[in-house]
Amino acid sequence: LVPATDVEFSALVDKELRASITLSRVLHRHFYLTDALVILVGALRLAKTDGLRAAECLIMIAEVSRDQEKFPQAEAKVREALRRISAHNPRGESQRKATRHIFAQCYWYLEHFL
Repeated sequence: LVPATDVEFSALVDKELRASITLSRVLHRHFYLTDALVILVGALRLAKTDGLRAAECLIMIAEVSRDQEKFPQAEAKVREALRRISAHNPRGESQRKATRHIFAQCYWYLEHFL
């Protein structure tokens, strides 16, 4: 076995995070809320050093929590997503665009749903 380089490992982690977020969206859409939360909590642990992906996970956890009518937990997750995305240093235009999108989502949720 050949050990993966940091770049290869980072790409694998990012791919796994994107897949987990996509799967949790599908589960959430079909009201498998507990299953979606389990996947998102695992993804959040994996994303501990990636502020952008961690914020995405936290937003999804907030959406599931809101649907479970756990409004204080949902608000806490949105605020944590804001903290994580504020500390994130975007590289490249696509990450800047994603960062702006997450900021907009956070503020919209705080204003309209929580």
